[in-house]
Amino acid sequence: MVWINSFTLPKDFSAELVGFYQTKTLFGASIFLPFYGVNVGIQKKLGANGGTLRFGVDDVLNSVMWRIQNNLPEHNLVSYIEADFSQRTFKLSYSRNFGNNSLKGARQRATGSEEERRRVN
Repeated sequence: MVWINSFTLPKDFSAELVGFYQTKTLFGASIFLPFYGVNVGIQKKLGANGGTLRFGVDDVLNSVMWRIQNNLPEHNLVSYIEADFSQRTFKLSYSRNFGNNSLKGARQRATGSEEERRRVN
C-alpha cells in the first residue's frame, strides 16, 4: 500500500509526504515480514526565473528493512535474515531553467523527398 499527500503552502512553498506498507508475504519457502517507510520533502519556488530549491528525507523512521524467515524442518533448516538496503538519506537540490523561454517553435518545411512521396501516392 502506498499513499502520497501533496500540500500547497503559502509563499510558494509546497510539501509532500509519502508512506508505504508491505504486508507479510510468502515467497517460495521464505516469509517476508511486514515493513514500512515514510519519505518527506519540501520545495520553494524562487521567483519567476529564480529556480526551485528542494529538500527531502528518505526513510525518515529508518524502518525499511527486509526481514526474511525460513522454516523447513524436513531439511533441518531454520533461518532469519535481516537485510538493510536503505538508509535515511537527506537530499538538497537546486534547479533552474537557462536560456531564452520566448523562442519560436521550429517551423515546418517541405523537403524534396516529401514532395516526391506525395507525387508517388
